[in-house]
Amino acid sequence: MDLLDKVLYANIYIQPIQFCLTILTNLINIRILLSRTLRSSTCTYYFLAYAICSIIYVCFVSPTQFLRAFNIDWSEGKRTCQIFVYVLFIFPFQGNCMLILASIDRYFCSLSSTYRYHCRSTIKKTKKRILISIIFSSVCMLPMSFIYYQDDQTKKCTLQRTVLNLIYVFSQVTFYYILTPISMVIFGCLTIRNIRQRSLRIHLLRSSLQSRRTNRQLIRMLILQTTVHLIFSLPFGFFYAIQSFFPMTQTRTILALRYMAVNWQQMNHFLSFFLYILSGNIYRREFQRIFSCYFCSNSSVQLSVYR
Repeated sequence: MDLLDKVLYANIYIQPIQFCLTILTNLINIRILLSRTLRSSTCTYYFLAYAICSIIYVCFVSPTQFLRAFNIDWSEGKRTCQIFVYVLFIFPFQGNCMLILASIDRYFCSLSSTYRYHCRSTIKKTKKRILISIIFSSVCMLPMSFIYYQDDQTKKCTLQRTVLNLIYVFSQVTFYYILTPISMVIFGCLTIRNIRQRSLRIHLLRSSLQSRRTNRQLIRMLILQTTVHLIFSLPFGFFYAIQSFFPMTQTRTILALRYMAVNWQQMNHFLSFFLYILSGNIYRREFQRIFSCYFCSNSSVQLSVYR
């Protein structure tokens, strides 16, 4: 049994765990983010969109990885190959866009000169930005449906190595794994700097303390999630790039490492819940409030039944 066989065998146990954790934690995230305290912030809706992308992504990837252990790969077809590649990349890309938009949102909210204007932007405008981002990313990823094909000899989904296709892959890797992380880091550092400068020179009104605290905790949650997102996404980007540009890396060992990177990247989609719990006091309070009310209501129902 070589490394690839071991990875496929391990997926029989790993994928169900990751599937359940991702679904459960993101459903909890959605429920908490929709609470009255958090949904008043525009940044919350980017987190909600990210959670939805994570659920859709794991519903697609986990069953695929699980079935591969039994030599069942639905991507091995002329049409399904193109669909598989497109769906495999589109939802992480959209989730990445949500983190970028959230970083930009927090940056403008941290500017003292434009704070009131930007943070009072309606939720309707935020939803429009999310919708435009989803449409834009879907169009940008459409070439993925055409640059891959099923190799008749190997029966594998393979990249057509033409000059235009390699240019597209290079631009995709550059944007997703280089420019995007850099932009997140830049906006995060600028946001922290603006908050520190404003906190030193502005005395906040008591009526605005709660909203300011909420925004600061959302910024901490975003920065921590962005950092972890980069750590868990970069390995897959590395193996995707070398397999795209260097045909000699199309070996079972490199493929096994790429599958391991996929498993590593999947962890990014359920860790957000634990990061929010760790970094946000308001998130922990909402979590305790919602589930304490849930258990109290259940216990009261049980008591009424027994009576």
